[in-house]
Amino acid sequence: MKISIIGGGITGCIVALVALRKGYTVSLYEKDERLGGIMKDIWINNDCFFNNCHYLENDNAWLKNFKPILSESLYDFNHIYSSITDFSENVIIQNNFAQPVFNIKFNKNEFNNIRAKSVLNRIRSYPFSISNKLQKWSSNFGPIDKLHIAGINSMQIGRIMIKKDNDIVFKHKKIDKNIDDLLGLPYDKLYPKHPKILSSIPHFGYDAFFSNIYSILIKNGCKLFFSENINCKYKNKNLSFFNSSKEEILADKFIWTGNPTKIINSTNTKKLSPNLTKMLTIVGSISKYNNKHPIYHQIFSLKNSIFRVFIYKIKSIKFTIEAFDKQLSEKQIYEDIKYIFELLSINQYKISGIYKQNRYNYLTINDYNLLKDFKTDKKLMNNHWHLYSRDDKIEYITSQL
Repeated sequence: MKISIIGGGITGCIVALVALRKGYTVSLYEKDERLGGIMKDIWINNDCFFNNCHYLENDNAWLKNFKPILSESLYDFNHIYSSITDFSENVIIQNNFAQPVFNIKFNKNEFNNIRAKSVLNRIRSYPFSISNKLQKWSSNFGPIDKLHIAGINSMQIGRIMIKKDNDIVFKHKKIDKNIDDLLGLPYDKLYPKHPKILSSIPHFGYDAFFSNIYSILIKNGCKLFFSENINCKYKNKNLSFFNSSKEEILADKFIWTGNPTKIINSTNTKKLSPNLTKMLTIVGSISKYNNKHPIYHQIFSLKNSIFRVFIYKIKSIKFTIEAFDKQLSEKQIYEDIKYIFELLSINQYKISGIYKQNRYNYLTINDYNLLKDFKTDKKLMNNHWHLYSRDDKIEYITSQL
């Protein structure tokens, strides 16, 4: 069977490896000049920085399967994370918990049953003193009354912590599903006897990691095509794909791993209207830092544009910051960074670059339903585009091969 894969990000590359292992003839088409998708690195004066907070969880089936041939590229580490909740005068820094934390007393009757399709209605399950702040903060991602509830975990607001009453919450989580869904606890509190989550990042950046994957794909007979802007046409209930030279691509099965807007809008009378979130990616280096392992910090603040900090090592200690693009001056952005780094006791650092990014990560309810209900062409494999998790998408697609 001949399979053509559209998209050379992590999903397309892993699907290609699985298909090759199963004996299929595989061609992979990528719109850019190299593999990597949104995981491609940022380079400044021959210095490499991660583009965003990307890491690989070692318990995923696909990584377990290919770890033997990818292990030389990867560095294993215990997954370390924390949150900074800055919604009041008292800033809360919480280790082993990457979601918002509040210093209030637990009252079960203040938490509503979850019956929501939108991010807004899900947030309204919390007491007003909490939901009011979460509504304002999460609105940075888009119109939360229209965004589908599936996006809350990606926003890192799937659960919150009531810091004062962890023991009481722990007991209620065991007997009340609603409380279990709404409230969280630090990992070491939930699983005191479990080992920490093991994750991986590439030693020398994702470009080197994908360069290794490129070599493996070529060695195993995959045909790769770069700088290919693939288009599709839907006629007489048949979907056809064309390369940049407008030549039809012939295959038994097509797997489209990138943004599906072209496909949906060419086959449906109803069109996707992707939600745009404007972001900043800020990279730099830290000259004095005690923690030797990668760590990320999730930030929740109504007065600061930064929402995530990832600290890691590629030759030297680097950082990648993700922030909401609020059209701030460079001076204001620097002040936001200084404030967060002071909370993290980081004083010696250098900012190397600030980059604007447009993201379409958060689906509206309308788009979510269009993608979920999409009836695929017989040659096009249904990719479950409505799934948020990269690893869930990879698992679903590879299970269909």
